[in-house]
Amino acid sequence: AAAQVAFVPGGASQKPAVYVRDSAVAGEKILLAEKMERLREWNKAADIYQEILEKYANRVVPVQSSDTPPTRYTGVTAEVHKLLGKWPQPGLDVYRRRFEPPASALLESAGNRPAELEKVIRLYFPTDAAKAASLRLMELSIENGEFSAAAWTGERLLSDHPALAGDRSKVLFRTAIAEHLSGNDGAAHALFDDLQQHDAKATGIVRGRSVNLADELKTLLASAAPTAHALASDSWKMLGGDPSRGRVPVV
Repeated sequence: AAAQVAFVPGGASQKPAVYVRDSAVAGEKILLAEKMERLREWNKAADIYQEILEKYANRVVPVQSSDTPPTRYTGVTAEVHKLLGKWPQPGLDVYRRRFEPPASALLESAGNRPAELEKVIRLYFPTDAAKAASLRLMELSIENGEFSAAAWTGERLLSDHPALAGDRSKVLFRTAIAEHLSGNDGAAHALFDDLQQHDAKATGIVRGRSVNLADELKTLLASAAPTAHALASDSWKMLGGDPSRGRVPVV
């Protein structure tokens, strides 16, 4: 996500109130990788992007704009994923020949561990292995009640992954469900409209049976999302009253 830098009022002498520790090195390497892209030097560009993802993943770079100094920043990982997602097929073919095997091996060893699945996605986003890791991570997040996290993973796929192909309907379905369960019905219905418009006949396995995804999603979105209910002060779900074990009943 992009970070906004606030300014202190003061006319022409405005100065940033928040200083962002951006990575000049990562920014320079992104520019170099983009130059290699224009020259169709896909292997060199891929090497540079992989170096950025491995060494500067937690840094930020300025968002391209006319602002001087920059006022908006984005994560290096998100920026590299977006750039790789725009590669033409010849570039993607080169990338996948090199990085699909290690991505697949990492996915196989990841199992259902979210941190390891995130690692596959972070390091090898344009690969089929990263797509599979994202879908698995979405399922785990929904099962664990982490609906916003599942929606965010789905939105990343829909926005930037270059090869969803036949899996796009599955991603739309899961992301819409996650948005609905997190209370964001506007986004959920927009995803439903996308699914209905572009792949209304898509099918998938839901609750152990094959269904039309658009029809199933319409039914699910019509039901109310679950809401949290506070316990009465003298209701005890565990020793001590709550996870901190520090609650006491009101006398």
